[in-house]
Amino acid sequence: MSLGSLGPNPEGLVPLTTGACNPCNPNSWDFLAYGGLILLALGAVGLTYASARALVRSGRVSPRIVPIATAAAVGLGLLVVVANFPARQFVPGTVVAGGRSIDETAPVFLRGTYMVSWTADPSGAGSCPLEVALYRAADNVKVKDLVSVVASDTNRAASLPEIEGLPGADYKLKAVSSCDWRVTFSPG
Repeated sequence: MSLGSLGPNPEGLVPLTTGACNPCNPNSWDFLAYGGLILLALGAVGLTYASARALVRSGRVSPRIVPIATAAAVGLGLLVVVANFPARQFVPGTVVAGGRSIDETAPVFLRGTYMVSWTADPSGAGSCPLEVALYRAADNVKVKDLVSVVASDTNRAASLPEIEGLPGADYKLKAVSSCDWRVTFSPG
């Protein structure tokens, strides 16, 4: 079983959630707005060129101002357009994943240092095994074993050693458990 999307699911599992990308996947409105920004920048360049030519024709300024004013408008326009390109911009956020008897979670983008903790609820069972590992989503390579415990009424939660310098990539958790569990990554 795999946790597919963000938000509630019919099985009552805790899906992978994060505020980590802003925006992770720019939509068509982002690119439409970006196109409008490009048109606005081109209009500003055209207006600057026309204004400079009109001032030269009136004799109030030297003809040398036309290429200088146009180059300045082009440079400013390029700066505005490039600075606002809708790309995947990483903003660290808390990531929570969990469920019951889950093979793997949906991928999520992580980068940097995280404090990690886990909880398990063996209610009714008395105890249950919990094994969770972090994998790179692209090539399914194990990055780190996170949890390998038998959860019980007296052993329900713990903090783990910090994960430092995680390279920016999509990651997923693979877990084996017969009880409800949750792993939380908090920016460190």
